[in-house]
Amino acid sequence: MKKFLVLVLFVLTPCLGYTWGSTKHKIEKAIEEVNPDLTVGIQIRSFPDGEIIYTKNDRHLFVPASVHKTLIALASLINLGPDYRFETTLSQKGPNLYLRFSGDPVFKLPDLIDLFKELKRKGVSTIQGDLVVDESFFTLPPFPKGYTLDIMRFIFGAPVVTANINKNVICFDLVPAKTLGAPAHLNYREDQVIYKIKGSSETALCTPETQIERHHLNLEEDHVRIGGCVNFKENPLKICLPVKEHNLKTYLIRNIRHALKKAGISLKGTIKIKTFPEIEKTIATHVSPPVKDLVTEGMKMSDNTIMQALFLTIVTHQSPPILKWDKAGLMIRHILADYFKMDLSKIVVEDGSGGSKLNLISPHVLSELFWKGLHDEKFGSIFANSLSVAGVDGSLEPRLKDLPPGIKVKGKTGGLTNISTIVGLIEKDLHPRFLFTIMMNSFAEANSVYTKLQDKIIRILSESL
Repeated sequence: MKKFLVLVLFVLTPCLGYTWGSTKHKIEKAIEEVNPDLTVGIQIRSFPDGEIIYTKNDRHLFVPASVHKTLIALASLINLGPDYRFETTLSQKGPNLYLRFSGDPVFKLPDLIDLFKELKRKGVSTIQGDLVVDESFFTLPPFPKGYTLDIMRFIFGAPVVTANINKNVICFDLVPAKTLGAPAHLNYREDQVIYKIKGSSETALCTPETQIERHHLNLEEDHVRIGGCVNFKENPLKICLPVKEHNLKTYLIRNIRHALKKAGISLKGTIKIKTFPEIEKTIATHVSPPVKDLVTEGMKMSDNTIMQALFLTIVTHQSPPILKWDKAGLMIRHILADYFKMDLSKIVVEDGSGGSKLNLISPHVLSELFWKGLHDEKFGSIFANSLSVAGVDGSLEPRLKDLPPGIKVKGKTGGLTNISTIVGLIEKDLHPRFLFTIMMNSFAEANSVYTKLQDKIIRILSESL
């Protein structure tokens, strides 16, 4: 019997080796066919032992884009803890009311209205004094180094500050008129303040040269400026514009006045934005979801506001508070290196969202952090559940919908101009089989070319199981 088993192993071993060798060849051929000069780093590990079974430039540094959020998710679970919550409080002292923000990244205008409605329920319909607003918790400016104009022009580049309302964006539908030549109009969401329109957008049979694009719309201090052609009989364009950094104070005051009106409360004094000490008499408190839920939303949906707010909260908790972005990045590195017992001296952490092109990490280090995060006894399951599932939800929802039966892919994606990355797991029959990290930088074609290449590599791995 023993001789039979030895013979079977002898026969099977070359076959298994050939199978994996064939898989490696297919991966190399897939890359060669798309771009033989591609700047690409790959590392693949097997479960359950974590053995590294394939590498390509895995010690080189790459700009990670949003897979960088992996680091911030882990640092948040370590430093803040899964149950940490942001609190927004309304307090009273004498004739004055005091509103304190804490950086809550999912705080919305209806939440602010509810705080004031609680004041109304306590019998206060007029604030006799001033409304003092403290939005000084975060100690860093809204934007780190390495952000580009193409980021800050869109909602994922909205400034993240202590007082975030509706993620500091204004959303509306640009609706074509029902007749040719008439101006298009804006339909605002009910849960936000209204801005006036300046300029016009004609409803017409547009040409590629005249059709309205994102840069034809601009959110100013008190109005939305629009211009260009909107196609006749097309569906409304859904648009969100970020509040500009220098307009944040005005935006905050507009939202507060709107919330007071909706709650039926008048203000005799003025709105003053300044720091204040703790106030004993708390009228109402709004509490955010816990960090474990915020990490899940931030990772699955690649939400920059959530992950940047978590980053800023971590570094603000330090004593003394951190005042420079580069020092903040060093703190994140220290938290991760100390907890996971790793040397992270060669990586660069510039922000919390991955929006900065100054972030740098190697596929090897990213894979190691990902592996250790998944296997952590305290929060490994939380981290695993934060991953997007291919064909099902999050940033992977539109991808890899045609996988073989029993195969599931979970992961975190990243993309900036000329940058496309992904890190994740391949499961078969609910059991993890591969951990893969694929980082692609410095290409000239559209990002979609390289997300398709990543998907092809993942399919090749899936078919080898």
